[in-house]
Amino acid sequence: MDLTKVATVAANISELKPEEAMSSLTAGMQAFGIEAQNSMSIIDKMNEIDNNFAIDTKTLSDAMMKSAATANTFGVSMDELLGYISAIGITTRESGNIIGNSLKTIFSRITTMQPAIDGLASVGIAVKDAGGEMRDVSDILGDLGGKWSTLNKEQQQNLGKNYKLPLISVMV
Repeated sequence: MDLTKVATVAANISELKPEEAMSSLTAGMQAFGIEAQNSMSIIDKMNEIDNNFAIDTKTLSDAMMKSAATANTFGVSMDELLGYISAIGITTRESGNIIGNSLKTIFSRITTMQPAIDGLASVGIAVKDAGGEMRDVSDILGDLGGKWSTLNKEQQQNLGKNYKLPLISVMV
């Protein structure tokens, strides 16, 4: 009942159809362990972004449905994911499906492909902590964002193109 009520509210305050709202809520809840009685927080976050930035709830919803599970697997919180989706969507005007698929690619490649790991290491960013454990992607991207303006254009382009990390410059 809680989820149905929230989906109805979402359909009333956004351009989402009730079925789309339900799918989006379910994806977010399952990926990030949110219970039905707390699902309004998902719609509140997307609505707040929609109201304050040049991206709509449908784009946020579609991108989140595509990327939420992968984001959580690689240590990205829902708030961080919505931030990445917003930054990319506002800058590129791509569809939610393209943004979500791109984020899945970035999240997985940044820590699992040796060329990407080596590329990050070349600019002083480690993907593993001192104990040898994989770091959360959001921490790696935070480190990259802190260094981005100090990298030369070639380094920035190489990280984005050669290591198959599209849209990195938008995210950092």
